[in-house]
Amino acid sequence: MAGTSHPARLNAPSREGVRGWRYGARRLMMCGAATALALTGAGCGESGGQDDQAAVRKAVTAGLTGAAQQRCVSAATPRLIAALYRSRDRCTYLVSRTGPDTDTSVRVTGIDRNEDRAKVNLRLDGGDFAGSVGHVEALRGPSGSWRLDELGTDLLRSMLADPARTTDPVDKQTFGCVARTTSGLSDPAFRRVAHALIGARPRDVPAAVKACFYPARDDSD
Repeated sequence: MAGTSHPARLNAPSREGVRGWRYGARRLMMCGAATALALTGAGCGESGGQDDQAAVRKAVTAGLTGAAQQRCVSAATPRLIAALYRSRDRCTYLVSRTGPDTDTSVRVTGIDRNEDRAKVNLRLDGGDFAGSVGHVEALRGPSGSWRLDELGTDLLRSMLADPARTTDPVDKQTFGCVARTTSGLSDPAFRRVAHALIGARPRDVPAAVKACFYPARDDSD
């Protein structure tokens, strides 16, 4: 991904910029793509009955890691799909193209249920975002089934906050660039950028952030 000290990246032709965007966006699609996460442990600070906790875990697991039918239809709310991908069809198309990340797991540290809404605190272990912490929210619909409804701002910021976790040199530079560029944004503005990155919507990404994926070419030589 992009920075100012990687000559091969800086001198890459435009098609490499496109590849960088697609690859970088794919890596950032952990929450909306085929990342193979496993919820482990009961955690602490959980409220609600055991059946409800299990149902919430199942919904979050399916919403993060299931097949396209689950992540784009049955296990995610229309509100989340619209925020990330704009449409169910687009979500299905993108998620179907993304392979699993078997290196990443999710450790739940708490579930706080209030009526038909549940806040799930978690930590990512392994993979590109190891050590990221934050929360997601699940919503219970009229049918009684739970669905993933929101990706917490704290989780999204944590995912971008520490590029040192990334070992690939190109990834490291792009993640670092995105983290620096978005660090001063308000929460609503940051969420819009993060949603666009997850949903692979470059037209909705500010130019300064997009430049992290499409670095300027140095043609002086």
